[in-house]
Amino acid sequence: MPAATRGYDGGKKVPGRKGRVVTDCLDLLLAVAVTAANVGDRYAARLFDAQEQGATEQRLREIA
Repeated sequence: MPAATRGYDGGKKVPGRKGRVVTDCLDLLLAVAVTAANVGDRYAARLFDAQEQGATEQRLREIA
């Protein structure tokens, strides 16, 4: 990963990167995102929302 993807989270005092995962109710992995540490959780949630929206549209096209 390029150095531009590294950051510093001042609240948690963590340098580097943060990994975020989304699982279903059975703890099966649905999505993974690695962002710079200074990227907020609110922005990372938008990344997952965009991925989910695209996947939902794809599933609807396949069924129809």
